[in-house]
Amino acid sequence: MFRSTLPMSSMLAGAAIAVAVTLAGCASNGAGTMSSPLTQAAMTSAAQSSAQNALGGMIGNMGVGSLNQTSAGNVAGVLNYCLSNNLATTTPTATSALGKLQTQPGVAGTPDFQSGSQGQLMTGMSNPISVSSLTDPLKQRVCNMVISRAQSLVGL
Repeated sequence: MFRSTLPMSSMLAGAAIAVAVTLAGCASNGAGTMSSPLTQAAMTSAAQSSAQNALGGMIGNMGVGSLNQTSAGNVAGVLNYCLSNNLATTTPTATSALGKLQTQPGVAGTPDFQSGSQGQLMTGMSNPISVSSLTDPLKQRVCNMVISRAQSLVGL
């Protein structure tokens, strides 16, 4: 399996630039200039959308299994972040899993827990995923993955 050594933010920026360049080529009026401010706004929106879709695909392709490299402390911290920001769709289950995780030795108070509580999900990739920088649907998707991982860690 190919694993990129580029940071996720660099890959997303590259994807967004590629989309913007492609759209710019389609939107030019023949003289090398944009046809209208509306076209420029559409290109910016499309580039942002493309970057979010690329990130969503990466998150979707991670699957819960890929969170196996995420420490129990980081899972608990991100779960805490999700609950604090009302991103958990199954709040009673998430609360129960968090409570059980926090009673395990080496979970609460660790650097991984602290990072997770700030919304930094460490998946074993070179850079953590900053949950706070995602769109709301992606935030909820990540939080649901974390809830599932937390449940498996505590046997729920």
